[in-house]
Amino acid sequence: MQLSKVNSIIWFIPEITNVYAGGIVTILKISQYFSINYGTKNIFVTDGLFSESNKKIISEKYAGILYDFILLKDSNKIFGDVAICTFWTTAFNLLKFNNCKKKFYLVQDDERCFYPHGSVRELVESTYRFGFYGLVNSNNIFETYNKFQKCMRFLPGIDDSLITENKIRKDGTTHIVVYSRPSHVRNCFEIVLLASRKIAEIYKDSVVFHYVGESFNSRDYNLPSNCIVHGNISSQSKVKEIYSLCDIGISFISTPTVSYHQLDLLKSKICLICNKNGEIENLFNNDEVVFCDATVSDLIYKLSEVLENKDIIYNTIDNSLNKLNEFSWDKCLYDISQYIRNK
Repeated sequence: MQLSKVNSIIWFIPEITNVYAGGIVTILKISQYFSINYGTKNIFVTDGLFSESNKKIISEKYAGILYDFILLKDSNKIFGDVAICTFWTTAFNLLKFNNCKKKFYLVQDDERCFYPHGSVRELVESTYRFGFYGLVNSNNIFETYNKFQKCMRFLPGIDDSLITENKIRKDGTTHIVVYSRPSHVRNCFEIVLLASRKIAEIYKDSVVFHYVGESFNSRDYNLPSNCIVHGNISSQSKVKEIYSLCDIGISFISTPTVSYHQLDLLKSKICLICNKNGEIENLFNNDEVVFCDATVSDLIYKLSEVLENKDIIYNTIDNSLNKLNEFSWDKCLYDISQYIRNK
């Protein structure tokens, strides 16, 4: 049954602690697109609190979005043309929810990989068999989900607001931004921290590392003075300021997906050093990003190599910018909307 009109979408979401997180950005962009193009009302269902400050950010950043929030306990009182779950735990809520015409599952990472092999991992995979149409953002996840149910794969877009046309360059100093999240094991915090600390000690004041993503105490890790912890930055102007300083960016993710942070670095004319994870090497070549084994020793080696040969940095930046033309939010959101309306 095709949905000629999508008047409302019910979104089952986890508690939102950061509206700038990549997965949340995708949800909000899809919601905004449907509101602007089809007049769709979005209803976000959560069992967590949602702050007024986050609501204000959504209204300001996503002009034209029509939305409301309700608590999970009240979800039996609503009806939607479409209902979408957005994390494996919310799939169980959608399974029980039948006040809709179509059900979809937005899968933005292989969430099985968040857990050791065991009961929880198996529970995550069981949600792929619930029969929801899939919306997935990587080829690896597509191949997995498609074994159980039909799905479409989309390429995410890139945040153009972070683009810096004129890079700020400090003579004699190379600035390096590091995506560092101690509480998220898939971002390989120990590897990127130990390697960057060693390089900071070797190259001293000729390099400065900027740690973004999550706050932590630099003293806990004996970081030298040329390592600056910015933590979780909510101000986009501050992010843009840091990116405008940097020539190199380190961003590891061990699950088979490409992170928005990696794409933002590339779009900001930053040479990306990352690990191969089963997905990103299918999207970019060796001359577009600097691939690295997920080991401290190899990251130290690759960092030393690009610091000693700046041509690698600039050639990689130029090559990656051409590839980024494939990552368009307009195309991404159009493709998703057509899939939802025509299933």
